[in-house]
Amino acid sequence: MIFIGDIHGRFSYYLDLIKNTTHTPTVQVGDFGLGFVGYDYPRKIEGNHYFIRGNHDSPVVARSHPNYLGEYGYNEELDLFYVSGADSIDKHLRMESIDWWRDEELDYQTLNTKVLPLFEATRPRVIVTHTCPSSIKHKILGRERIEDEWGGGPSVTERALQAMFEIHQPDIWVFGHYHRFVDIRKNGTRFICLGINQAIEINGNDVIGSIPAAMNVFITNDGHTYLA
Repeated sequence: MIFIGDIHGRFSYYLDLIKNTTHTPTVQVGDFGLGFVGYDYPRKIEGNHYFIRGNHDSPVVARSHPNYLGEYGYNEELDLFYVSGADSIDKHLRMESIDWWRDEELDYQTLNTKVLPLFEATRPRVIVTHTCPSSIKHKILGRERIEDEWGGGPSVTERALQAMFEIHQPDIWVFGHYHRFVDIRKNGTRFICLGINQAIEINGNDVIGSIPAAMNVFITNDGHTYLA
């Protein structure tokens, strides 16, 4: 399975990136760029290509898109748990329903009474979210930068993801949102933060390839797609 980082409306780049994939599903980790005025997004993407929603996606547009995995859930075919949404730290600079959406995060009740129980029941090997558990955010950014630049305490989504992580530690947790590549381990889980337009491929229990944004090169070998 190939995971693709935030693209922020660079749909032509994204379509070029996935066009040579053959048998490997792809999942874009949110901030696809849906719903922004002036961005002509693809209405349907042929093949096994999916995305979740970030804070820079219109929830209404995302929910109506055929390639949208959904707000949260477990995809048995992909063996993948997913949670959409995140908090925009710059919402005070944005216009509601133009480039910011009030329901960018799932609400507290949904996260705690629906998402957490489903996660505990399924105990997935791989999870994809747009943001990450609060403890991982702290590890990536550090306390001073969180307080100065990222709005202080964790969002409702980050708190819920932290609760999920304390319930079950998956093998791999992939996310975006922070616009940098980070590869760290905590309590047996490998956390991978993808940079903008970056991609990785996961096969089995580990990451088997990664590329920076400028190297969207795929090599097909014996019917399987690898990143180079």
